[in-house]
Amino acid sequence: MSTYLSARTIPVDFQNSLYNSDRSYRLIELSNGLFTLLVSQPSKLVGSCGVCVASGSHDDPCEIPGLAHLCEHMLFLGTSDFPKPNEFLETIDTNGGKSNAFTTGEQTCYYFELPITEGEKNEMPLFNYATNCFSSFFKNPIFNECYIKKEIQAVDDEHKANISNLNKIFFHGLKILANERHPFHKFGTGNLNTLGNIPRRKSINMRKCLTNHFAENYCSENMTLVIKGPHSLGQLQKIAVSTFSDVEQRTRKPPKRLSNGSSKSSDFPCQYSGFNILNNAKEGRFSEKVFSNETKGRLLYIKSSQHSNIRLIFPIPSSSNSPYISTIQNIWCSYLGDESHGSLYEHLADSDNFIRSIYVFTQELCINDSVLCIDMELTVIGVRNIHLLVERVLSKMEELIALSQANLISYLAEQIIISKLSYFHQDKYSSCSDEVCQLSQQMQSDLKYIGLTHLLRGNGDVNEEDLQSLSSSFIIETQNVFNTANLNIIFVGRDLQKLPFLHSIPDIERKDPFYNFEFSVYLIILEKLQPSRHIQYGSYEFKNTFLDVTLEAMNHKLSLVRTNAVDNSFQTESISSHCSPKLFQFSTNHEIWFKKELDLSYKEKLITTFQVQSVNKETSPLKSIAMEVLCELLGKELRKNLYRAEQIGYSWSMFPNATGSSSIAFNLAGPSECYGRVLNLVVQQLTRFLSEAIESVSYKDLSKARIKIRKDLEELTVSSLVKQSIAASIVFLEEDIWSLEERTEALEILTLEDLRSSAKALLNDPTYTRIVVSGDISRANVHSLCLTIDQFSRHETKLADNHNPDEPSSKILLKGRNHIHEISNCNNEDPLNATYHYIQIGLRESPLVRALGKLTAYLLSSNCAFELRTLKQLGYTVLAGLRISRSTLGVQFCVLSGSHEPQDVLNEISSFLREWEQRIEEYSEDEFQKKVIEPFALSGASEVDDLPSNLVYLMEPSQSSSNYCSQSDIKDSHRNIWEKVLTSGYRFSGRSGNEAVDIGFVTSLKKDEYLRFYRKYISPSSNKRATISVLIHTQLSSEEIHRNNLKVEICYFLRSIDLNIEEEELNGLLQRCKYDSDAVVHQLYKHFRKNHMGFQFLKSSFPMMALSIIAPILKKTKPEKRRSTPSNSISMPQKHILQSLSLTEVASKPPQTKSIYDKLREFKLNQDFNEYDSDGDFSSILDFYESTDMSTENLFPL
Repeated sequence: MSTYLSARTIPVDFQNSLYNSDRSYRLIELSNGLFTLLVSQPSKLVGSCGVCVASGSHDDPCEIPGLAHLCEHMLFLGTSDFPKPNEFLETIDTNGGKSNAFTTGEQTCYYFELPITEGEKNEMPLFNYATNCFSSFFKNPIFNECYIKKEIQAVDDEHKANISNLNKIFFHGLKILANERHPFHKFGTGNLNTLGNIPRRKSINMRKCLTNHFAENYCSENMTLVIKGPHSLGQLQKIAVSTFSDVEQRTRKPPKRLSNGSSKSSDFPCQYSGFNILNNAKEGRFSEKVFSNETKGRLLYIKSSQHSNIRLIFPIPSSSNSPYISTIQNIWCSYLGDESHGSLYEHLADSDNFIRSIYVFTQELCINDSVLCIDMELTVIGVRNIHLLVERVLSKMEELIALSQANLISYLAEQIIISKLSYFHQDKYSSCSDEVCQLSQQMQSDLKYIGLTHLLRGNGDVNEEDLQSLSSSFIIETQNVFNTANLNIIFVGRDLQKLPFLHSIPDIERKDPFYNFEFSVYLIILEKLQPSRHIQYGSYEFKNTFLDVTLEAMNHKLSLVRTNAVDNSFQTESISSHCSPKLFQFSTNHEIWFKKELDLSYKEKLITTFQVQSVNKETSPLKSIAMEVLCELLGKELRKNLYRAEQIGYSWSMFPNATGSSSIAFNLAGPSECYGRVLNLVVQQLTRFLSEAIESVSYKDLSKARIKIRKDLEELTVSSLVKQSIAASIVFLEEDIWSLEERTEALEILTLEDLRSSAKALLNDPTYTRIVVSGDISRANVHSLCLTIDQFSRHETKLADNHNPDEPSSKILLKGRNHIHEISNCNNEDPLNATYHYIQIGLRESPLVRALGKLTAYLLSSNCAFELRTLKQLGYTVLAGLRISRSTLGVQFCVLSGSHEPQDVLNEISSFLREWEQRIEEYSEDEFQKKVIEPFALSGASEVDDLPSNLVYLMEPSQSSSNYCSQSDIKDSHRNIWEKVLTSGYRFSGRSGNEAVDIGFVTSLKKDEYLRFYRKYISPSSNKRATISVLIHTQLSSEEIHRNNLKVEICYFLRSIDLNIEEEELNGLLQRCKYDSDAVVHQLYKHFRKNHMGFQFLKSSFPMMALSIIAPILKKTKPEKRRSTPSNSISMPQKHILQSLSLTEVASKPPQTKSIYDKLREFKLNQDFNEYDSDGDFSSILDFYESTDMSTENLFPL
């Protein structure tokens, strides 16, 4: 190994993908043993850094669950080198970056990303300074006592947000079923009881515990580091050495070597043949398995009024030494998750009507302990037939291994090709920080069978000579995993039917102290749960007809993009972002745009979005819901016909009513090789369905679609409070958006005739077509794709009448009004409140509005998290940013809180705005420039938003492929173009749905000028300000929350001192004491004294009792009356988020501007001269103010 700058380079010939081919990689070991991966990508001006620590919640002390998670929070709040508690986050936030961290059972990951600009801090380049500050997390954190208490509250709010999350409920259910002797069984998130009340009662010094946890687990040999940026590999190595080489190192055990006969170790230097950091850190610590034999064969029933879902859990034996186990797991998931004709899904969903959806995945719970999970949403019939559902899953796996050896090998070979093809075209990282985070985690895994060569891929390689051995291993592993003796089940739903394979009496029945749900555990009678051998699945096609490449050819394609540590610094910054899309063709009834992407990451890839929109100006909830139902029926057919295309990298999505009018938009992304064939299949399917198949749709089909959409609407009402808040606000801000109540009513009265009429209108009536094509494509091929789309849209053949639709628009809020909309949290199990506050500024088309809006959003979002979350402790989630509507802009806040009323939070937001007004007033002109303008200018008018900003850009599809993912560089660029076309703005500068801001305009801004704007449109004191506030109240009263908290704390406290009391007895005791904390202590002592355990209770409670003769277990919370929606609020049924409000009292429609056709004609004329995006050059901002008057409706219509 070569030595360079106190680091040793580990020579690795990395197997790269085509998408990543503009990156170069280098793996090094720093002088302290810290393994570091350097990623140079000159084409992207973003730096990012990720650290993964081989320690997580499994390392929590038994008496302090959540300590590792609390430690993760505390590292952000000051170190010896950077004692200011918000130094790092302030640096990231004020310069347009983002940062986060998370804790799992085995690992804790920290990461950030930052735009690379010319900015400096403390005479260092900004990225270097941020990395230096970040590295101090892992050297000398302070663990300030004051912030420990505040972060415990933040952890508690985070946990409360998890309580209603189905995925979190399932994961906690896994913990309940797990072996009690394994640390996975423990609660890991932490809450106010486990981190605050109980340790305080036991006189545990939390700062000392945090210090000990850090000292024991945070050392260089337990960490992996990834640094990525546009710098050369040499520059990145200097940054790594200068910032992380002094992370403390402990004595390192010599690595274990593989046997000389291992064929999988050839790419390792012999010293690194045991590259297995996570296993080395945990060696000898887990003697038990997560699921031992005695913890299998059980069903966990979690009572919930919100869900009807099941998870089948198959533990994967940790004794497996197969080098192909990761490949085998991927094949299981692909086979069982298939949605094509003859698949398990088609049988369960269509033939049996048992399920509505299926999702299959593997999950690592601990080192060498994984499970395969099959998640399904059940119908009412499915709930009654869980035993048949399980039998069909087992039968489907028997069908696969019953294939002849030749057919099985052929199927496995095809799956290997698909896996390699997916990696070749992969676009899996949503951001640079996501990339460094995932890579830092992968570096800690056991690479014995993967090898460093395949580190980027995360899976070992399989070639033709391995297929025979793979097929043998596949059969053995499948038989070991998929059998009734190796099965656990979790059912989350309202009622568990009496099932023949369960014992009638539950083995365990209680209320969970952490998630507050009631649950029962039943033993499964294995003899009554066996595969059904008589089941016929129909003609399942094992061969993928879209695949036309051999394994040898696929290996050759991959060999062309291998990479090593050679520095690719000759690469230049991406030029793709500097190229605007071209207006390819337009008329009064269509427009076509295309952009040839020049980056390597777009090579051999295409994305097309097309929309056919009715120009009928009459809109209604019924027409809108008819389009949603049509898309639901279409999606069902497309999923079957396109699933095999999904397997080789194609993804698709459908969006009904994207502009408010009746319309269908379709997006298709994938490799260019078979793109035309797949697009043609899509267009034929759309055309055939709307013209012919719609006539054969039965009332039963309509009923199923209606049930599915109703379920989707109900899920929106119990979704995250951030999503609920934004959904509630959009009705008041956009034209032709219908409330959930209106959509639900329309859904109930929709008939087959309405459906057929909508389909006929879309095909035959006047329509307007929008098409956007981007990727590695020529103009000739664009024309060919558009001709294919014309089979459906007929934009080429329709008469050129003036079919221009109305331009999509937003509502203008009335000035001087703060409209408050108060509703109840529709999830009656969620203890959180939400406060959403929106301040409208002006019209989006104005460069002045865009500049001042972005500056204000930057100023407020950079400071609100620290001031409202960390200092004032309003809640764990405190977000702020720009809100971009179709034609207007505003500033928005969203706060989730379990300890503050929404109105109180709203008052704190107003105080925050006043404080900033006062702060700006007190600034001198120089201070204003240095503290407000210069940081904004250096950040490059960042376009990173934690709170969803542009809802058209972020629009979720109503139907999509199972592999659909909107978060990637390629799709981001395309969606950004699509949003500008859809809203008819045609200002293509900017990314992620944003529009570029004239920095020169902002840097000319004076303090007094900005204050004039702030006082008029932002300040709570203004009589010109226009706002909407959505206040969502938890349905739980303060008294109920107090009672639940008291009971949870008592249960956990007693468990922590090895005492137990029956739930019924505890409920009676609490009622007799009227939930008075002092009285509860007395009664508990009497109870345990009667059972000869009084001394044990007294001894454990003594530290707290010594402070007072009998101190309360809990801080008293005075019971209050049940919270109710205030009398001045808008009444509404609890099951709906939105109730129709008199919108004319809230907003008005903006004045009509130029027609779309006129805008397109103007764009075409100016396209060659690059004049269209010019925002003007004003020599004096004051002159501009005087010439336009900021109150004019053309700019600020408020």
